[in-house]
Amino acid sequence: MDPLRFAALKDRLDSAPDTPVTRAFSRPPPQTRIIKAAEHLFSRHGVRSVTLEEIAEQADTSTDYVRECFGSLEDVVSNFLKPRLDVATRAYADYWTSLEQKHGRAAEEQLRDWIRKLAPSTAGPTRPLPFSSEAMELADQPNHKGLALIKQWKDALRIKIAMLCCDAFYRDPQILADKLLMLVEGARVQAATFGGEESGKRLIEAAEDLFKRHWQPQ
Repeated sequence: MDPLRFAALKDRLDSAPDTPVTRAFSRPPPQTRIIKAAEHLFSRHGVRSVTLEEIAEQADTSTDYVRECFGSLEDVVSNFLKPRLDVATRAYADYWTSLEQKHGRAAEEQLRDWIRKLAPSTAGPTRPLPFSSEAMELADQPNHKGLALIKQWKDALRIKIAMLCCDAFYRDPQILADKLLMLVEGARVQAATFGGEESGKRLIEAAEDLFKRHWQPQ
């Protein structure tokens, strides 16, 4: 359609009375509604508790059409996770760059900065590390495509922390990286129950204990 005619038609629809006919012409296409419906339901109820039927109902379309557009519920979950994983990847890349600019090649200080950033506090609600909740929901489906995407993202984080541990000359850097990630995750879960301030302090103390245990004099 000619752009000018399309704009004129859109203006007429926008100014027309609210009727079922005008709503049908002005609302987003079905695929967009499906994506928005899935985002809303997954964000509210988690990726495990939502069905294709609920997504279709929320999107005002049929379950068959959801399958035609996206495949199975597993595919819908994967499509929900992919853009969020991409955003998190870019955010972490920017964060690591900022640490390098701040501390130079002092990997030990970069690690300490990372720990302090993730330490729970009283500034706001504390949540698990990104995508940990979704991983727990999908844990009993080891071949789930969404879980594979999360594992890939988590592995990249583990590798980055292990590389920093190696650059800081800590002994057994991969083991230390795993311990630090487990420590951070546990502290954030603990903070959700008992409050952030003390959990944050204990996290920093425990991380320092690990650094001392894995330190190897040059």
